[in-house]
Order: sequence, then structure tokens, then C-alpha cells
Amino acid sequence: MTIVNTPEAMILDTVSGKTSLVTMAIFKQFRDPLYHESHTKSTTLAQLAVVQTWVDPSDIEAFFCEVQKFCLNNVSKPFWQDWTLSEPSHFFTPEFLHLIH
Repeated sequence: MTIVNTPEAMILDTVSGKTSLVTMAIFKQFRDPLYHESHTKSTTLAQLAVVQTWVDPSDIEAFFCEVQKFCLNNVSKPFWQDWTLSEPSHFFTPEFLHLIH
């Protein structure tokens, strides 16, 4: 498994630090032999929807506190959310990000 751990990719993919962009694994699980489900667009958007039912995203501190429970960062509306068939873990690669940087 390849872990993309660049700050740019993590911000764009809406995950928080020490979290895989391609699986639901956190840093403590990176080397374990267990299968971790894929980190998908639908999972991220569902988690954001749950948090937004609890807390208003304009209350930045409260929103950040709640999204951290899902290992997400403070982005409430990812720019890729309406892109058909998009999977951020597939198109945010370190090579691409450094190519356009």
C-alpha cells in the first residue's frame, strides 16, 4: 500500500494528519496486516453530512472538533463533491500535485 502523506493532498482530499488518503487506516494501522476499506468519495461526503447535522460548518471550532472524530480536516464542501465518478484517492497523487505545483 502506498501512503500519500503530503500536506497538499491531505487538504484537497479533506483528510486530517496521519491518515491514509487511499484507505480508512490511521497511522497506528499503517503496517498491520488487516484489510482496511477504501477511502472513497461517498464515505467522506456521508461523514461530512453527519457532522453537518450536528454542527454548523460556520462555527469553525465546533465543526473542526467534530470532523476530527472522522479523521477529516475542516473542509465542509470539497470542490470535487459534484464531479461525476470522481474518487479523490485516485487522482490526488504526489506526482500530479508536484507537477502542477
